[in-house]
Amino acid sequence: MFDMMIKTMETWLTPVLQQMEVDLVEFKIHPRGKSISIDVLVDKPQGGITLEECAHVNRFLADQLENIPLTEKDYTIEVSSPGLDRPLKTMKDFKRVVGQPVRFHLTQKLADQLEHTGVIDQVDAEQVTISFKHSSMIIPVAYIAKAVQVID
Repeated sequence: MFDMMIKTMETWLTPVLQQMEVDLVEFKIHPRGKSISIDVLVDKPQGGITLEECAHVNRFLADQLENIPLTEKDYTIEVSSPGLDRPLKTMKDFKRVVGQPVRFHLTQKLADQLEHTGVIDQVDAEQVTISFKHSSMIIPVAYIAKAVQVID
């Protein structure tokens, strides 16, 4: 039952959020007693969504969900920001932080290390180029286990 609800919700959510000029980062549906909880993480394409914008998206989605027969159970919906320290997962995430420092945790060593921190210079489908003080490094996307923007 949840699988069908998740597919329906994802099919519905993505274009609705795009219309609002907001990106869907992640959503989860889980039971809470006799009801279900829908948690939605959103961000602006360039990053930095505000609390007020999340509240606006929350109200809009709640109003729109009334017209969609997702479930016969009661539900709550919560829209929030993923935060500045969210993991970078997609090429869109990496492109959003070009020029910013990022810490990479790798599955295979590069330059004898599994962890590197540098400023993202370039991103393409297969690699991310980062720079250090006096050098640069190409990290294959396939080697990235986890990446997080470094916040000062």
